[in-house]
Amino acid sequence: SGSRPPVSRSMPSTEDVHLIGMARRVREVLPQVPMSAIRKDLAQTNCVDTTIANLLEGRVPFVPEAETEGFVAAAPSFYGAQDPSTSRMAPASGKAFARSAEARQLSLQERKQALWDYARRKYREKYGIAHAEGSC
Repeated sequence: SGSRPPVSRSMPSTEDVHLIGMARRVREVLPQVPMSAIRKDLAQTNCVDTTIANLLEGRVPFVPEAETEGFVAAAPSFYGAQDPSTSRMAPASGKAFARSAEARQLSLQERKQALWDYARRKYREKYGIAHAEGSC
């Protein structure tokens, strides 16, 4: 009986290369998210934007990795007065804790939305993408 030559596993498939590229793009926007969490969600969604949304909205559980210099450097401009809509959130960045649950929830939602907007803006700037909803 004829034997087949062994299949080399050293070269990743085209699909793997595509997934790795998408994972790197997500990681550039959210450097604190472990690659394992990114790859796991991308395997299900096959969409960078959807994975970023899932991570930002807490649909994908993960333990943040140690903050990288790039993420720390971006944080002050994110919470700073660069954009008038984010300047009112500066006290809510951990320096003040609201007494009521409603105020804390509102603060969380505002910070989450601002982070989401920031991540979208960074992604679009990096890849020169015009604003387009539902791009996946």
